[in-house]
Amino acid sequence: MVGVSEGWWIDIGATLHVCYERAMFKTYTTVENQKVQMGNAHTYDVAGTGNVELKFISGKTLILKDVMHVPETKKI
Repeated sequence: MVGVSEGWWIDIGATLHVCYERAMFKTYTTVENQKVQMGNAHTYDVAGTGNVELKFISGKTLILKDVMHVPETKKI
């Protein structure tokens, strides 16, 4: 991917996308009182949701929709 300093986790069994980096979001809506339980059985606060655009060195772009912004996942 272009301009990404950190890696992404790939989980083909995941039911949603999660991103800790607010700057990655192309669209964003703040949410309140929403939580998500991760595969490690911990529950985290969701700060917002939106679309994240991933640009690859091949020139292709992938837009992930309804991504949850969970800042605490940076610590995992």
